[in-house]
Amino acid sequence: MATNLSSINFAALSGPTGATGIYGASGASGATGVQGASGALGATGERGVTGNTGPNGVQGATGIGFIALTSTTSQTIGTGVKTFTVNLDATQSAYTVGGRVRVYSQTTPSIFMEGPITGYTGSTMLINFDFLNGTGTYADWRITTASNPGSTGPKLVGTISSATPSSTVGYVNGDLWFKV
Repeated sequence: MATNLSSINFAALSGPTGATGIYGASGASGATGVQGASGALGATGERGVTGNTGPNGVQGATGIGFIALTSTTSQTIGTGVKTFTVNLDATQSAYTVGGRVRVYSQTTPSIFMEGPITGYTGSTMLINFDFLNGTGTYADWRITTASNPGSTGPKLVGTISSATPSSTVGYVNGDLWFKV
């Protein structure tokens, strides 16, 4: 006799579920995706503590300086270039060509000549004197640094023949005037 299988309830006829089977091997990984954009820059952090001060360095050698030079070269007070033999070689002195100096008598310091150094080689110094005070010939010179002279003030042109000790003299708008 033939059984109609469509009318049979197989769920009611099932037995217990069996154990889970073994997992299969993993499949191959896919390609790496495109990298995303960089994120925004973060805020600057706090400043760190200042480190300790380092040790002091070694003191440098003392420079040659502007030690006053001396000379026993006999020279007459006057303008123009004059040559002096000095007590220090140019390599032992800070004096250089172009520097302005005052050369004065050690016996009478108010007697002097001033001007720029135009040459200094070995112990020979050349100076072009353009400013002086005094007269005479001396051989007891001291040479020191000097500053550039100031500007020249106005000069009187002509003569004043009627000025007396009670006269008043002055300048108005650059013109000389006097009241007698």
